[in-house]
Amino acid sequence: MDHAIGEVWRRIADWCARRSARAIVGLALPLVLAVGALDYLTGREISFGIFYVGPVALATWFGGLRAGIAASAASAAAWYVAEQLNGWTYSHAAIPVWNAIMRGGFFLLIARAFAAIRRSQLQTEERYAILVRGVRDYAILLLDRDGYVSSWNPGAQRIFGYREEEVAGRHFSLFYAPEDASGGKPGRGLKIAAAEGRYEDEGWRVRKDRSRFWAHVVTTPLRDSLGTLRGFAKVVRDVTERRLTLEALRESEERFRMLLDAIEDVAVVLVDPQGRIASWNAGAQRLFGYRSDEIIGAQAARLFAEGGGEREALESRIAAALEVGRASGPATCVARQGAPFAAHATLARMRDEGGRARGVALLVTRAAVPAGRPAGEPAAAAS
Repeated sequence: MDHAIGEVWRRIADWCARRSARAIVGLALPLVLAVGALDYLTGREISFGIFYVGPVALATWFGGLRAGIAASAASAAAWYVAEQLNGWTYSHAAIPVWNAIMRGGFFLLIARAFAAIRRSQLQTEERYAILVRGVRDYAILLLDRDGYVSSWNPGAQRIFGYREEEVAGRHFSLFYAPEDASGGKPGRGLKIAAAEGRYEDEGWRVRKDRSRFWAHVVTTPLRDSLGTLRGFAKVVRDVTERRLTLEALRESEERFRMLLDAIEDVAVVLVDPQGRIASWNAGAQRLFGYRSDEIIGAQAARLFAEGGGEREALESRIAAALEVGRASGPATCVARQGAPFAAHATLARMRDEGGRARGVALLVTRAAVPAGRPAGEPAAAAS
């Protein structure tokens, strides 16, 4: 029932919104006369006076305060005329006139209240419109319930290349790649947004010149106070540059991984600032015997002999590398089988683009056991 009432009100509101104030008054006056006719036909049995508020509210909301004043005067007059035609009698001849004036004042107060509410709403809508027009880095589209464009900000013109008059009334599937549009992707997005309250997506979109860009899109349903779906708001951002940067980074990381895996004589282990192993190449697997899925996430100290201060020396070298950029020295490492072997360890600091230390690269090579030192004897301190 509420949905049906909301739909009727929506249709009336849409019709009124497209009419001038004079047309709204022209609609309100027949309603006033209809209520007056009911007053006349029912006499004193039923009073329809309160129903005059409807035309007054309608005229004020869509036509402004002047239209509301006109409807208020017409309502008071119609109520007065209905009483006179019914032959109502009063103790004093001035009472009907006084009643008409009082009723007109009452209707005028109703009109002023509705005018204030409407003015506040219009100011809010105007501020929103100014905000939307000022946003140029994002495309903000308003769609009706069926997905047809009803509003278009300068950011949308900049990103898509269309002027507002070129897209107003056209279906938003215009901006999708042909394969996505034919596959029903636009409609699915609206259905999900309506059902879940939000829909977020990334994918290819098409500009006016038919060039493509990678877009991040957020779709939100717009509902009135009764919960009736009125349309959708879409916020679109061109993230092509970000996507290209991420792809280039992935390709760079893949090339780096392939390079590390090609180095079989040197164990290259990336260690984070907390001392955990973050990367493991083929040389490390060959030297220590662990597969990457067995060792990544473990403490790098696991690769060094437990006694003789080796693990403490590793911690000192990591701290030194993070501070000055590099540290190296002999070490005693432990393979998976538990047998110690002499090695040389070099640690180099790794930084991100902002210059912040992100960890160290640990390079380990097997070394010949020096004369006079048994295998597995603790190595010297860091240099």
